[in-house]
Amino acid sequence: MEQLVSIIIPAYNTQDYIAEMLECVVAQTYKNLEIIVVDDGSSDGTADIVKEYAEGDKRIQLLQIENGGVSNARNVGIAHSTGDKIFFWDSDDIIEPNTVEDCLRFAEEKDVKAVLYGYSDYINGDKGKPFKSCLKEKYTGIDIINEVMPLFLGRSYLNVENWIKGRCGMREAQEHTALWRIMLDTETIKSNGLTFDTKLSLGEDTKFINMYFCFEQSVGYLNECLYHLRQRNDSANMTSNSNAKLMTQNKIKLIYARREIDRIVYKKYGINSQEFWKGTVVLSAVQLAIKLSNDKSRSFGENFAIYKKYMQNKYVQSFVGEFDTGLHLKSIPFIMAKGNGYKWLFVLCSMLPKKVLNRLG
Repeated sequence: MEQLVSIIIPAYNTQDYIAEMLECVVAQTYKNLEIIVVDDGSSDGTADIVKEYAEGDKRIQLLQIENGGVSNARNVGIAHSTGDKIFFWDSDDIIEPNTVEDCLRFAEEKDVKAVLYGYSDYINGDKGKPFKSCLKEKYTGIDIINEVMPLFLGRSYLNVENWIKGRCGMREAQEHTALWRIMLDTETIKSNGLTFDTKLSLGEDTKFINMYFCFEQSVGYLNECLYHLRQRNDSANMTSNSNAKLMTQNKIKLIYARREIDRIVYKKYGINSQEFWKGTVVLSAVQLAIKLSNDKSRSFGENFAIYKKYMQNKYVQSFVGEFDTGLHLKSIPFIMAKGNGYKWLFVLCSMLPKKVLNRLG
């Protein structure tokens, strides 16, 4: 295992966590690393801490750029990377010291170029239980599209129907799309010009990892918990999820991002990957009605105007209109979302008690 491995770490105002992350990286049992930290215009002491570590470890490179978001920072990291494999790790998380070595060994043993691996939450200094995965050990060729992509691209109609009928939980048969849970092949990324979409502030990982699956020919899953995701209230995902307007805008952008993937998949494989994610759009029609109708940061009319823009999108109208799951308690909001009924759904969600809303959302 003589390959050079690039570790790309975007960092923005994480002075309280970056040292712990760098300790995890420099302690990796596999030593042939280039560690690229892209400081995305931090206003705290993040860059100074990285500089201290770089003085003691020549493998560490600090790139300081103007604030442009995590996607831009990762793209800068890709452009500066020279390794055979790439990991994208977040600056506030925790990684097991054997992560790189185990992924490289697994890739060699199973003859795969990319390796997904297990993860857990990291809360108040404690590592949680590993999340369950439905991935198998190895996929090649068209099986990546048929078996892996549906777990990452979104929810199908069947996924949503099974949840409505109580056959499964909301997140079952779905995999976390974050880039920190996969070792990627650099040649696949660079030869196909893959970059992160800087127009997305939520869902950029979903687009990138599925674009990657379009071009990769072998992917494996290492059933080891190697990454620990720190849960904090001021993280980028938590901030985006708390902003209903931003969330709605990003959900619309993600529709078109997924359509880009659909076109590539159909051109390369003749497969209609739209079927993998249409349920996500339908589910969002109900989730956004709940979230926006109960958002007190704007007036009812302003929130409805935001919701209306989502519901009048041509893809939303089409997918919601054709979704049919029969009559069940949980299916009522989905039935109401059809046609102009979404207006009444929005009003209803604004009046329902939280206990009922939590069961629906």
